[in-house]
Amino acid sequence: MNLEFNKNEDKMKLAVSELKQRWEKVSLGGGKKAIEKQHEKDKLTARERIEYLRDKDKAFVEIGAFTGEGMYEEYGGCPSGGTVAGVGYVSGRQCVIVANDQTVKAGAWFPITGKKNLRLQEIAMENHLPIIYLVDSAGVYLPMQDEIFPDKEHFGRIFRNNARISGMGITQISAVFGSCVAGGAYLPIMSDETLMVEEHGSIFLAGPYLAKAAIGEDVDIQTLGGAKTHTEISGIADYKFKTEKECIEQIRRIIDKIGKPEDAGFDRVKPVLPLKDMKEIYGFVSPENNKPYDVVDVIERLVDNSEFAICENLIYPVLKEIWKQYRSKFLLWSHQSLNYDEKLSGFPEYILATRSPLGKVVFDRPYLMLVEAKQDNFEAAWGQCIAEMIAAQRLNAELDVVVFGIASNGSFWQLGKLEQNTFTRNSTFYSIQEIDKLVAAVNFIFHQCEIGLNRINTFAGA
Repeated sequence: MNLEFNKNEDKMKLAVSELKQRWEKVSLGGGKKAIEKQHEKDKLTARERIEYLRDKDKAFVEIGAFTGEGMYEEYGGCPSGGTVAGVGYVSGRQCVIVANDQTVKAGAWFPITGKKNLRLQEIAMENHLPIIYLVDSAGVYLPMQDEIFPDKEHFGRIFRNNARISGMGITQISAVFGSCVAGGAYLPIMSDETLMVEEHGSIFLAGPYLAKAAIGEDVDIQTLGGAKTHTEISGIADYKFKTEKECIEQIRRIIDKIGKPEDAGFDRVKPVLPLKDMKEIYGFVSPENNKPYDVVDVIERLVDNSEFAICENLIYPVLKEIWKQYRSKFLLWSHQSLNYDEKLSGFPEYILATRSPLGKVVFDRPYLMLVEAKQDNFEAAWGQCIAEMIAAQRLNAELDVVVFGIASNGSFWQLGKLEQNTFTRNSTFYSIQEIDKLVAAVNFIFHQCEIGLNRINTFAGA
C-alpha cells in the first residue's frame, strides 16, 4: 500500500467535491429567488435557454463558469461574470453561445463581463465558429461605468469585434429576450440575424424616462423599442415571436441552413478509453501541487489506449523527408486504426499505404509499412507492431505484399518485416545521431514497398 498515493487520492477527491459544490452555487447565478422571478415573468434563465438551444446528444463545454468569483462583493457579486457561455452544437453545427444572465443585476455588464465576452468573440474568430448571443441585459453596470468604457480592451471593443466577425464571414445571431439598453443595443443590430420576443424584448439607446426628460414625450417600452416596432417600422429586427421557445427554435432553423465549414484536415479515428485507470490520477498529484510527480503516469491515464510517444517529433521529420520522394504512389497516415478482429488491431503512429485516386478521402490498401513508437521499450513496441503487421497483412488479403515494421523511441530505430508467415527483425539499431545510415535504411524500406506495389499493379494489369 502506498500511503502517499492514498493521501493524495483522498485530498484530491475532496478538492473535486468542493469544486463541484462551488459550481452548483455559481450555476444558480443571482440565486433561487431571482430564478423564480424570471419564471414568474414566463422567461427562461440563461442556462435554460442554452439547454433548449443546444443539441442534447453532443457535449456543451462551458467556458468561464468561475469568472468573477470573489469580485465585486460590495455590489453583491457577479457569478460567472454575469454571462453563461461556451461552445456547443446547434443543429449539428459547432457554435459559440453567449447568454446574459438576467438574474445577476438584471444582466448588467461589470468590467469582468466585458473581458469574458471579448474572449468568447475571439474564440469564435480564431476557430471560425458561428456565434449566438442570447441577449437579456440592462447594459453597463452604471456604478462602475468608468472602468468599463474607456480602454482598448473594454466594452466598446465588443462592437469593433462585431464588425470584424462580419467581415470574416462568420455568422452572428442575436436573440433578444429582454432589455438591450444604451451600448448593449448595438450588439443585436450589428448581427446578421436579429430575433425578438414580443412583450419582453426591447432595443433602444435611451429608455422612456430619458425620452420624457429630453423631449417631453411619454412613450412606453414596447412602442419605443419593442419587437413590433423593430420588425415592422425600423427594420432593425428580422423576426418576432410570442414565446422564448419559438424564438430559440428559429435559431436552430437558421443554423441548420448554414453550409458545412471546411474541416481542419485531420484524420479522425474512433476514440477509445485509456487502458490505465483514469481515477488513479487523483493519487499521483498532490492537491497542493508542491511535490514532483511523473507526468507520464498522468498522460497514460488520459490518452486513447494509454498510447503516446514523446519521440514523435523526431520520427515524423525523417519519415516525411523520405516519403516526399514516393508521394505520387504512397500516403503517410498518422494514427489511423487497423482493425482485423479483437486481437489483431491497433493505432500505429504512422502507416504507409497506397495513394488512392481520391487522395486522403480513402484509406486504401495495401498497407505496406507501420511505425510503432514507444518510450525506450522496444519489446513492447514490437509486440504491438507485430500484431498490427499481421492485421495489415490480413486486411491486404489477396494483395500479397511484404509488410514492413519500424519500432522507434525517436533516438533509435529498429526495422522488421513480415513475409507470408515469417517475421524477421534486423538486430541493428539505427541512431538519429548517424542520420545518413538511418535515412538509407528507412529509404530501403520505402523502395521495397514501391517494388511490391509495382508488382501488384503489374499483375492487376496483366
